[in-house]
Amino acid sequence: MSRPRGLIPALALGGALALAGLPASANESQRYEVYLGGLKAGDMQLEAQESGSSYSVRGRMQPGGVLGYMVKFLFQGQAQGGLTGAGSVRPARYEGKSQTRGRNNNVLIEFGPNAPRNVVLNPKPKPRPYRLDPTAQRNVVDPLSTAYDALRARPRGQICNRSWTVFDGLKTSRVTLSRPRQESGAVLCDGSLSRVGGYSPKDMAEAKSFPFTIHYVDAGDGTMKVSKFVTRSIFGTIVAHRR
Repeated sequence: MSRPRGLIPALALGGALALAGLPASANESQRYEVYLGGLKAGDMQLEAQESGSSYSVRGRMQPGGVLGYMVKFLFQGQAQGGLTGAGSVRPARYEGKSQTRGRNNNVLIEFGPNAPRNVVLNPKPKPRPYRLDPTAQRNVVDPLSTAYDALRARPRGQICNRSWTVFDGLKTSRVTLSRPRQESGAVLCDGSLSRVGGYSPKDMAEAKSFPFTIHYVDAGDGTMKVSKFVTRSIFGTIVAHRR
């Protein structure tokens, strides 16, 4: 069965940014349901732990519902690292495994103080003029640590107006959160994921930026927690509901 071009990246965007909507407490498990155009598109299982000045997060996403017959996509990943005094993440290690259109891709990133010190990709990508030097990507964060930092519970004044440069082993992108506002008892943050480097000219011509919105609600302990994540694509609105 043919698969719509762009559908898997759209679902991956929704999943990646919803993979870590966990309170900053030890040993939390969560489940998310992802919907595309009102139809169930996938399920996510995740676990996160924060202890002192360190964190770890694991995530898994797979298609489900009607769209599970159209899209063959599976992601599982884990990340570990430290927390700064301001509460930002400093990743130490990231591992990701994905299956897309029958292809398996594995990535391992080990981080040094300011940049990745070791990146292993399997299969090894073919040389291309737009490929990046992994060890030259300074002050970057892996995708799962970014999601964890963006979506974990925080005080109301700390949930928006932040940004990250994300590196997945091949490509860099910029994730920003801004414009906090209240709506129906929730606090909304507008976000954007923008492609920066390592993308093919075809990918850059297709789309350079993906807007999204994160909804936070009062957690009852002085912090705000994620209730859902919304983005839009040419296939319809993608919503990840926390269950």
